[in-house]
Amino acid sequence: MGYDVSPRPAPRQAEKWSDQEVEQLARLAAKRWRAKAIAAEMGRTEAGVRGKAASHGIALVSDRSPAPITLRRLSA
Repeated sequence: MGYDVSPRPAPRQAEKWSDQEVEQLARLAAKRWRAKAIAAEMGRTEAGVRGKAASHGIALVSDRSPAPITLRRLSA
């Protein structure tokens, strides 16, 4: 009596980063996306996004900073 063991695919966060993914990370960071949102968009962990950004000198928005506010001119 045995179990049928099928190979499980490696988790997405275990894959190496492609050049296109690093470029996408830089673009999203430039648009002031938070690390958590970038991670969700790219299918990576937040820690992985933060680590990759740090190793490439990409600045991320702090989770402690206030959300960007859009001010509109009010017409009377």
